[in-house]
Amino acid sequence: MSTFKPDTPEYKCTEYLQYWKKNNFGKVAEILNYNEAMDKSVKKKAGYVRQMLSDKILLNYCIQKIIDDGPAVTLIEVLHKIKSPSHTYEKIVNYRLIHQDLDGNILFREENGKWVLIENFYDIEYIP
Repeated sequence: MSTFKPDTPEYKCTEYLQYWKKNNFGKVAEILNYNEAMDKSVKKKAGYVRQMLSDKILLNYCIQKIIDDGPAVTLIEVLHKIKSPSHTYEKIVNYRLIHQDLDGNILFREENGKWVLIENFYDIEYIP
């Protein structure tokens, strides 16, 4: 799936992008941070993701920049080629990933945990 090592934010980001390309919104939902939506099941979160992304077809992507902001936070800048119902666009979106435990507590990257993506559909949602 990726040229990046597993258990890295870069790997998790490319995993998210590959699932989006395949319209696998359930898997996309599993990668998103759940601190803001603890009361939502993965099915409900997948429905939300489907609502945001289903008419935005991800044709291609390229990671432009990786910035390790701290021991548990990474920012990844991605250039997307997205086909919407009316046009095909190139759009840069910044994704923030955090390393956390299963309860949503922040962990240093060396500790046992998982990388999750902070939901950021704002830049994509409003593509016509």
